[in-house]
Amino acid sequence: MRHINLTRRGLLQLSSNTHSTIKPTIRRLQQNHHQRCFGTSFCRLQQNESLSSDKTPSHKSANPLQFPWLLSTASPRIKDYPYIKAPSDWAFLNILPVKMQHSLCQWLGHRMLQLNMGDTYFPDQFLVGASLGTRKALESISEFLTHPSDTSMKNVNQLIAPTLGQALLGKAEGSFGVHDEISIELPQIYDARVGDIWVTLGNVDALENPRQYETLRWMTLVVAMKKSAVDELEEPFADYRKRVGKGLMEGAHVAIDVEIDADVRYQVMRPTISDDQQHLEDSDSVLTEGKPDAKHEVVLFDEGRRTLLVRFESPYFAPAHAMVSGRDEYTGEPINDWNWRISDIDQLVEKQNLDADGDGSDIDE
Repeated sequence: MRHINLTRRGLLQLSSNTHSTIKPTIRRLQQNHHQRCFGTSFCRLQQNESLSSDKTPSHKSANPLQFPWLLSTASPRIKDYPYIKAPSDWAFLNILPVKMQHSLCQWLGHRMLQLNMGDTYFPDQFLVGASLGTRKALESISEFLTHPSDTSMKNVNQLIAPTLGQALLGKAEGSFGVHDEISIELPQIYDARVGDIWVTLGNVDALENPRQYETLRWMTLVVAMKKSAVDELEEPFADYRKRVGKGLMEGAHVAIDVEIDADVRYQVMRPTISDDQQHLEDSDSVLTEGKPDAKHEVVLFDEGRRTLLVRFESPYFAPAHAMVSGRDEYTGEPINDWNWRISDIDQLVEKQNLDADGDGSDIDE
């Protein structure tokens, strides 16, 4: 088993000096450009910025609104998803309306998951685990944003995919001050249901070797198989069916969109600076951090009931039957010895991919 390598760059790692970005003196804060640093790869502000703000509090240049978290009043990033109609090989499916094609594709994905994971697990137990997993992931993300370190980064990496880490945490630089406390949480979850089911069947190398493999895309299904040795018009149907069947068993990957109906809270707290502290700061004196009696002000508070769209992905199984590691001797239910990871939240990664492919020009932000 292995995870899909969706990007050539993984999550940017923190340097061994991560903790050194939070210092007790104002001079050192100014040298760190007045913003929380999430690693040397994320901290690339210009030197003249610190020189021009010698008397600016360490949080003045940070803007939490630029962090790519979808606010409760914002519209969905993708209003109407541009699903792909059936390819020429499956042209008969285009007789059906798009909504019916989509429903048929989702039924196939649902049946595949029940066969390979058991109907006692999917969807009910899966949704319970997805809700708990989302809460845990948001807690880890909040911890990393508040206290960036190798340890907090490791905890995040265990729960989210590198592509989401790059799209979300990779944009955190400049969003928060060095003393800010960031919290993203779900105070109340009312319901959760399965949204789109994305299935990829075939050899994982098909994405890297398009000349050797043929890729068919339909709605939320991708099928990859080796190209025919003869012209497709001359290939007998029996050979075509055999080639498709063999290709399906070479690999499998599943991603499930979970629509979580919940109260979603995004909050940023910042220590207040009194006139005396401001005077000390201006005179380049020591500012003590973490005092028990330190007061905080709410810099940003956003809370509302909305649908949080979270995508969970499996590893890429090669061959496809590796998804099931065995059967329970009493119930006969499949045993799945692997873990889900969160690969997208509120279509952040999906919107970037569509824009990169040129398919998102008319999609609402």
